[in-house]
Amino acid sequence: MLPDLLLTCDPGLEDVALAELTERATVAGLPAPTGELRPFGLAGHLQIELAAPAEARLAVVRQLRSVHRVVRPVARFNLPEVEPLLAIRRAVADLTPSIAELASEVTFRASCSRVGEHPFTSEDVEREAGAGVRDVLRRAVRLRDPDVELRCDIRGDQCLVGVQLPGQALSRRDPGPFRPSTTLRASVAWGLLALARPFGTSARAFLDPFAGAGTIVVEAGARWGAEVRLHASDIHPRMVEGLQQNVASFAEVRPGDARRLHEVWPEGRFDTLVTNPPFGKRLGRNLDLVAFYRSFLTSSLRVDRKST
Repeated sequence: MLPDLLLTCDPGLEDVALAELTERATVAGLPAPTGELRPFGLAGHLQIELAAPAEARLAVVRQLRSVHRVVRPVARFNLPEVEPLLAIRRAVADLTPSIAELASEVTFRASCSRVGEHPFTSEDVEREAGAGVRDVLRRAVRLRDPDVELRCDIRGDQCLVGVQLPGQALSRRDPGPFRPSTTLRASVAWGLLALARPFGTSARAFLDPFAGAGTIVVEAGARWGAEVRLHASDIHPRMVEGLQQNVASFAEVRPGDARRLHEVWPEGRFDTLVTNPPFGKRLGRNLDLVAFYRSFLTSSLRVDRKST
């Protein structure tokens, strides 16, 4: 039996993704979803059953902030040992007339991910799946930003054909005009917030002391809205300038050293602190890591409302 939806997320955040989907389904008046986390042992994957009309289901999953991709499964079949690529081409050709997304004049591409040992590559599968579509419908192939993305994923001796939710990945949400190369992925930021404050609980005064481009602050605003007072700080002038561009319209931004937060912000100000602290080379070769984090954590306690 095929699941209603296949979701991908950052490995380790599968529970967070299922909890978010459950919350959003409940708000929409839909039954709670059920699902299998890490099917086939794949981290960062969920197979979901959500008993709802297709439009209502789509409206809910488009709101998800903890997932990357959403796929609507079309068919699953076992690969033969002899000529498996030919079997994929023929199966996709047989399925093509029933795939509603391909009914109109659209561009498409076929994509594949593989798990297991096979006598072919993912590129081979994409080529044959694409040929299967074009054996039936003369649709134009566009490798970049196609109208329809056909998934043809291989898991051991099984092939799962599905259609990916159109548009860019749900996790691709830029924090604003300032986007340094080390910007935290938005879905990870959402996951950090969910782990800090489970669904149904809220922050009142929030701080990210290593705010960078402000991704966590943006996601905190999307999660809690106007009910939370948002604050962000960073020691680097370039990041502070970028923060002003990205979040100053809805958050208070200050320059400051996270090792001396009590000199940047009033003591006892915050009930929630979530951040992505620097690590590895970002800390510098000659920095005492233990002393750095001890100073940061000690100072964090001084601005934490529960500790004063």
